[in-house]
Amino acid sequence: MKFSLQSVLDVRHSLLEAIELQMAQAQAQRVQQAAALVALDEKHTRLLEDLHKLQSRRTLDLGALSFTRSALTRTEHDIREQRIRLAEAEARVEQVREALVAAKQDEETLITLKERAEEAEAREENRKAEIEVDDLNISRAFRKARGA
Repeated sequence: MKFSLQSVLDVRHSLLEAIELQMAQAQAQRVQQAAALVALDEKHTRLLEDLHKLQSRRTLDLGALSFTRSALTRTEHDIREQRIRLAEAEARVEQVREALVAAKQDEETLITLKERAEEAEAREENRKAEIEVDDLNISRAFRKARGA
């Protein structure tokens, strides 16, 4: 006898695999966004150092100062946007993680149901076998009593 919910279990397993793939993609995206933020932070630090060096010189290069300040402002803006993208990526990972947990629980529930169904089927087969053995023993005993 085949487990009656086997097709549902198969679908749930496929869904779980798809969600695991989504999780890997979401985590890769989060790592990528975090790396981009680190790169922007490093760029920001370099620009601050450049600005400090330019301001420390005896003669001020106003063009270089203006360019560095402008680059610093753009970088700060980019950092704020990147932090938003990183937060979105982290939220996506959390969302997929919750879906993954739910899918695993669903699959585990169906696996438990399948195991219980298999155990019930095995008990029923054992019960039938015991009845058959009892019938054979009764039949032998009856034949033996008749023959004696």
